[in-house]
Amino acid sequence: MTKRFLSWEDIDEASLSVAQQAAHRDIDVIIALARGGLIPSRLIANHLGVSKIVSMGISTYNKDHKKSGKIEIYQSYGKELEHKKLISKSNVLVVDDLSDSGNTFGYILLLLCEQIAPRSIQSAALYVKPETKYTPDFYHKKLTTSPWLVFPWETKPIKLPI
Repeated sequence: MTKRFLSWEDIDEASLSVAQQAAHRDIDVIIALARGGLIPSRLIANHLGVSKIVSMGISTYNKDHKKSGKIEIYQSYGKELEHKKLISKSNVLVVDDLSDSGNTFGYILLLLCEQIAPRSIQSAALYVKPETKYTPDFYHKKLTTSPWLVFPWETKPIKLPI
């Protein structure tokens, strides 16, 4: 599989592009899909002047970076009443770095609508792969091929001596 290495400049440009598209939506809360959506969420929040970011840990990949076919939520938006109240009264933007298969977005958006029902809910990704089943409301670039995107915050794990 072809790898495409993205620079911080690429991410800055993509985050600004997404924020400009979402600027008219009066976003109150951003839900960052961890891990990939954490940094883009912060950058987009800065551009939009949004001070509230809630993270959800979700994965469709296994330890070896291969698609597992299963959706695993390892950190919820918060069962705490305060988080539910905050989200239910808000215009929410769900952010991830990439819409690959679209399964993550589809799952999370349905979950949020069924369990909390925000005032409004929009979605955003920096990049969208051509075979995705879900295209976010806002995105920087829809790819025409499906390279493995390597984001600048992705580093190799430290190998500790035995």
